Amino acid sequence: MLRLGADMRSPPKRVGVDGVTLNLKDNPEAYYRYLELAGNGVKLPQYDGLGAKDFLDKVVTGKSPWSEVYRIRSDGPDGRKSEFIRKVIQDYRAAARTQLLDEFPKLRAEYEDGRAHRTELKLPIQ
Repeated sequence: MLRLGADMRSPPKRVGVDGVTLNLKDNPEAYYRYLELAGNGVKLPQYDGLGAKDFLDKVVTGKSPWSEVYRIRSDGPDGRKSEFIRKVIQDYRAAARTQLLDEFPKLRAEYEDGRAHRTELKLPIQ
């Protein structure tokens, strides 16, 4: 990832789910779980049923059906390989955020409150 310039930093502690921002700063257990899920904990069917790390390892070493798609892409920070990696990581992070809502009732409540507030803002004023 460094060679390609695919700069993927640790995820922020404020994350969005369907337009609702959740603050994980005050919930280190949830943030740690988010890192774990996004790293290799979530298994996505569209990526051979593997976690992010395992999937990307197989792709870059040529051991995945996706390897050929990856291989023909260009290098560099603006290259298509970097874009491929970022897209995969974004997909895993999105799935991890969704799973956090299932595992942490407090976050689920915060999310539901945020959705309700967004809905109120969209209602016409009477």
